[in-house]
Amino acid sequence: MYLAIKEFFATWIAILETLPHFSEFRGVFLDEIAEIEKLSEQQMFNNRGKGLNAKRKVLKSALIKIASLNADKLFAYVLFLKDVVMQNELHYSLSVMKQSSDATVLKWAKGIYDRSDNLLDNIEDYGITADTQLEFKNAIDAFEASMPIQRISITDKNLITKQLVSHIDKADEALLQTDALVKILVSTQPDLCATYILRRKIINYGTRSMAVRGLIIDSITKIGLKGVIIYFLNADGTSLQTAIVKKSAAKGGFNIKTIPEGIYQIKLTKVGYHDLILTITIVNGELCKINAEMIKI
Repeated sequence: MYLAIKEFFATWIAILETLPHFSEFRGVFLDEIAEIEKLSEQQMFNNRGKGLNAKRKVLKSALIKIASLNADKLFAYVLFLKDVVMQNELHYSLSVMKQSSDATVLKWAKGIYDRSDNLLDNIEDYGITADTQLEFKNAIDAFEASMPIQRISITDKNLITKQLVSHIDKADEALLQTDALVKILVSTQPDLCATYILRRKIINYGTRSMAVRGLIIDSITKIGLKGVIIYFLNADGTSLQTAIVKKSAAKGGFNIKTIPEGIYQIKLTKVGYHDLILTITIVNGELCKINAEMIKI
């Protein structure tokens, strides 16, 4: 909805600026939306790692395969040299590596690559060449690039959630002020007013349709949770090109009237509760109902 309002302001700015205090309310609204988008991006760092998880698993598996092959070839060379120290260094368990953390696998692979590079002139007969080293390096780089760059602590996440609630409230307050101003133009600018009502989704028709209707409650008390931040993400968990962020109302409800058809992840976050991630499917013309229960930390 916020994006639609921004576009509306840009289209009708010449007329809207004649309204008293409009520029002030518009400025507040745009500032708050900018903060919401920035904080949403920070909050999504953790989830972005999850969104790339499938790709990272494939790259990790490929890297382990290449690294283990190189380790076996190197081992054959150092066995010939009777270098016991390097034999011990190169000893590994493939099953353990497959279950190891991303950081451990990356460190292990880099170690094997470095040893191979230092001995490259002596191990070509063992199948380790400049070409195989280039392939190895590319696999290391690809896997490392897929790893999350930044993680935020629970404390920071809770702080961001509180800030988001505050900014959404301030943006909504600016729009409530604008609602009153636009009514001044009902008789002189009916098209402007009709467009604004459509963008605000505040038509009170009993038959109006919704794309998404949700209810978020406490898992124990079953009471609706106010102030839950709801992020809509791509199906793979990455951020949408245009952010969709909502906040649950006093009784835990939230609505979205317009959203493109497709599969989405939604992330629910609230201070004092564990995050909850759900997958939903939006079908044109059909109401998607979401009933979620959040668990207290």
